[in-house]
Amino acid sequence: MPGGRQESRYNQRTLPFEIAEGAADCSNVAHTSNAELAAMFEEIADLLEIRGENPFKVRAYRRAAEALDKLTTPAAELDEAALRALPGIGEAIAAKIVERRETGALAFLDRLHDEVPETVRELIRVPGIGPKTARKLIGAGIVSRHDVQAALADGRLAATVGKAAAERIARGLVAVEPQSDRFDLLRAAAATATALEIVAGLPGVRRVEPAGSVRRSAERVGDVNLAAAADDAGAACAELAMRVPDTAPFDPFGVRFPLHGLTIAVRFAPPSAFGSLWQWWTGSAAHNDALAALARGRGLRIGPFGIAPPDRDGFPDEETLYAALGLAWIPPELREDRGEIASAATGQLPRLICITDLRGDLHVHTDWSDGAEPLEQMVAGALARGLCVSRDHGPFRRARCREWAQYRTVARPDCPGAPVQ
Repeated sequence: MPGGRQESRYNQRTLPFEIAEGAADCSNVAHTSNAELAAMFEEIADLLEIRGENPFKVRAYRRAAEALDKLTTPAAELDEAALRALPGIGEAIAAKIVERRETGALAFLDRLHDEVPETVRELIRVPGIGPKTARKLIGAGIVSRHDVQAALADGRLAATVGKAAAERIARGLVAVEPQSDRFDLLRAAAATATALEIVAGLPGVRRVEPAGSVRRSAERVGDVNLAAAADDAGAACAELAMRVPDTAPFDPFGVRFPLHGLTIAVRFAPPSAFGSLWQWWTGSAAHNDALAALARGRGLRIGPFGIAPPDRDGFPDEETLYAALGLAWIPPELREDRGEIASAATGQLPRLICITDLRGDLHVHTDWSDGAEPLEQMVAGALARGLCVSRDHGPFRRARCREWAQYRTVARPDCPGAPVQ
């Protein structure tokens, strides 16, 4: 957006990173975001489906995951009665959410991990292999990624799942194998949300934000980087090491700790230098290299937290930093050294698509089939956005046939008597 800062996708709540002001102390609570809970129940559903469990039980966990994805209130802050009152959350699942919150673990998921080998669980991480396909593969004796590669080579994979599915799986293997130490953005998002809560609860921490490839909305993420403003970086690092097991320093201003299979790397800076830290820690490396060359030409320097004025450790915010380089603020998603710096210098940065640009959804389901919300609520949302097309599964039970007649004409909540087709 020429001439000014455009809010990025990240700040449009496409990822669950917003931290409530006055976050609770994190030393004695297992922090679990809605996204993390949803991912946990999706994994349970996948593992149950691989085992051939009752489809209704599998669907119950998927509906719970969908409900938690849509929930705006942190589920971990609700008591069990309030959880049971949520659509899609029954008594058993509410109890599991409470167990996860109070213990930091879930015994049922741990048992499934014991019963379903890791090599089988890795199968469904390959794009193109879902639980149903995984069951077919297991039935044919293909129980690991190595087996899949061998079956692809000798033709057994196509014979088991079909030629088109085998080709999709082959592409999926190419996508995941070279980057086996990297994770998809949604998995990283859940860990990021939890890590943000942990760091936000440290004494003296004024602000904490995602950085690195998560902030740039990269499809694949290695370490999860966080940038934090703290009154005393050393004290914050020491306190974090006391609260989180296996925390280790990687420089005087930063520590790393494991969380949910990923590595969280946190760097601290004084508030006066937070903008420099956040920009530099966001990257990309190519973008930073280009900015560093520009900075040196303007008499700036590369300090301990990133680009800085000659007489200070850094800039307090990113806008001031980019302005000192003669540039408009650059959205994180564009920071890849692919022409964005020249565009920022001339005020010609492209406008990014944001959640507010969404005008409707051409394929939604209601609670008449496997959706989570009633049709009336979908209509209200469509009126607020502009368009909504419901494509519920059929056939419906006879008890729903009369309701189906409403599908063609539904009362508009904003204009009683006027139908919505």
